[in-house]
Amino acid sequence: MKSLVELQNEIQTLQQQAAELRSREFDRTVADIVAQMAAFGITLAQLKGAMKKVPAGPGKGKGQGKGRPRAGARPAARTATARRGKAGAKAGAKTGSRGPARIKFRGPAGETWSGRGKTPTWLKALLASGRQADDFRI
Repeated sequence: MKSLVELQNEIQTLQQQAAELRSREFDRTVADIVAQMAAFGITLAQLKGAMKKVPAGPGKGKGQGKGRPRAGARPAARTATARRGKAGAKAGAKTGSRGPARIKFRGPAGETWSGRGKTPTWLKALLASGRQADDFRI
């Protein structure tokens, strides 16, 4: 049986190999996409428009997948404190509740949702029937 140190060294080596492979595959994939765009005459604006209609894949939230991944890069964890910037907040700055949000979605029967919190049941039902959230964006 291998020792903990040996396993950790092996893990580190495998992670480096995976990062190098990902980098090579990334370059090849981008080249393939650019070739396909050229072959079909697809513009960047058309591609961006199409991306809005496609739901994010597993593990892909808003803003992810932009730019080239760094070898061995790991996503930085963002805590609530880091998002609000409490450590660097100005003296006297308000913290806590953000107040009411403006309405971002309206359903066919007049239902509304700000986009905060759990997805309402009316929108879940519409999404399950094949509709897109952007169809109801205000």
